[in-house]
Parts: sequence; C-alpha cells; structure tokens
Amino acid sequence: MKKKLVSVLLSVAMVATLLMGCGKEEVETPVAEEVVEEVVEEVVEEPVVEEVVEEAVVEEVTEVAGEEVPAATYEYLFDGELGGAVTAVRVGDVDGLPPTAVYPTQDDTIVVAYEEGVHGQAITLDSTFGLILDAQPVGEDYTLAFWVKADRFSNFGPIIQLGSDFLSANVASTWLNITKTDWDGDMAPVIWSRNEVDATWPWFACGSNYVMNKKEWVHVAVTVSGSTPVVGAEDGLNYAAGKVYLNGTLMGEGTVALGTFGKEGSQVFVGINCWDSLFKGAFDDIKIFDSVLTDGQIVTLATK
Repeated sequence: MKKKLVSVLLSVAMVATLLMGCGKEEVETPVAEEVVEEVVEEVVEEPVVEEVVEEAVVEEVTEVAGEEVPAATYEYLFDGELGGAVTAVRVGDVDGLPPTAVYPTQDDTIVVAYEEGVHGQAITLDSTFGLILDAQPVGEDYTLAFWVKADRFSNFGPIIQLGSDFLSANVASTWLNITKTDWDGDMAPVIWSRNEVDATWPWFACGSNYVMNKKEWVHVAVTVSGSTPVVGAEDGLNYAAGKVYLNGTLMGEGTVALGTFGKEGSQVFVGINCWDSLFKGAFDDIKIFDSVLTDGQIVTLATK
C-alpha cells in the first residue's frame, strides 16, 4: 500500500514538473524584437521634407528676373555723342544759383567730356551746365530709367526733372523732379511732383535718412501709372501711382501728381532746372518708356 502511495506521488510530481516546463516554453516569444524592428524601419524611412524645401527655394530665387524689356520710346546712350540731347546753361547765375528763377537755355559752345560708363561711355556734368532732351510727352503712364554717378547732392538740386510750365506762366505747372531733400533726414532720390491746377504736391522716397551712394554707378528707375488714378487717402484728390527702384530693387512707393509728362510743350532737364544748384557727376543710358515697366523688366534694365 505504501509502495503504491509513493508511486502515485512520484507520478504526480513528474506530471507537475512537465507542466511547469511546458508553461515556460509557451511564455518565451520573440514578438518584442519583431515589433521593435518594425518601428525602426518605419522611423528610418522618410526623406520627403528635404525635397519639398529645395523645390520651394528654387522657385523663389528664379521668379523675378529675365523679363524682356520693350524698346524705349526715347534713349540717350552718350557713347561719344549727345544724340538727341543738347547742352544747356542758366544765364545770369551767381555762384551757381539764379537771382530769380529762369529757364535753362541751349548753349552749343559747351565742350562736352565723356568718361567710362556702365555700357560704353557716359557723359560728365561738371556743375556748370546740364542737358535738355528732345523727348516729347508720352502720357500718364511712363517709366524713366537711367544710370547715374553722383559726385555730390545739393538740397532740391535736380538729378532729372521733367514737365511743363515750370514757372507757372499759364498757372498750370506740372512736373516731376528726381532730387535730394532734407524733409525726413537727408534723402536721395526723392520723387517730388506738382500739379498746380489740382493743387497737389506729393512726394515719396526710399526711406528716412536714405541717400544712394555717391561716386559709384547706381541704376535708378521711376514708374508712373496715372491712366487709372488713385484717390489720396487724406485729401480725396486724384493721383498717379509711383514707384522708385535702385539697382533693380523696389525701394519706395507713393503718389505722383497727374499730368507730369503728358502735356504739350513738356521738357526733360538733366542735371539742371530753373531754381537750384546744378548736378555734378555723370549719366549713362537714359531711357524713357511710354508704359509702366514690371519689376522683372526693371531688374533686366539694371543687370544687363
């Protein structure tokens, strides 16, 4: 009886041992490793962001340049000759200024000097004379572009001024003057204009205390869009929209008086006007267009 009991006990012990062993084998599993491997594969895989960023940058850099420029309505290259320009002086000046305002008059006795320009040669103005261009008015929409190298700036001194009835003989003065002023610190270029009939004298510039570099070539372009007038926020009067660019970069926007280069008898003065100290420096490739050039076309003018 005891032997049977011992035998039964031994059998039970063996079965229990086997069951415990089987339990251990079932618990072991490589599932954790497989999950980790799958997660690692998912994280490693994804270079998509770099491609999107690279494409966006390329589009942004190439977007502005390369627009074809239409033929200029008037152009003055100054490659050893005046072309359609004539030399002009102000008779009666004392120490570089007129006792009373007076129109510049043609003077063919001036000996013209040329220097190295941006494209070929450029004309040198020594502050004793200026130029009158033969350009005729082109309307309310136009672009004036040129290269300039200024030796100095004087307050209200003309870089280029265009318009008609400057001295108000007909009480109908209209003009646009690219100049230097001290209205908000020293500023050059300032785009200052007038329409006497409308009683408008707007101006805008590249910013407070901003003066373009002297003694180096700078490309200046001014666009005027007046065929669809804008209404002044403060006075409710009609104006043209204006922009000024330096070396192809838009530097300032503002309003321009209407009619600045659309009236019969309009003239273009370079480095001289009826009132102020004459310009000293050089000009190259003055161009007038009878349309408002785009940003890309301005870039092309300034870089080619």
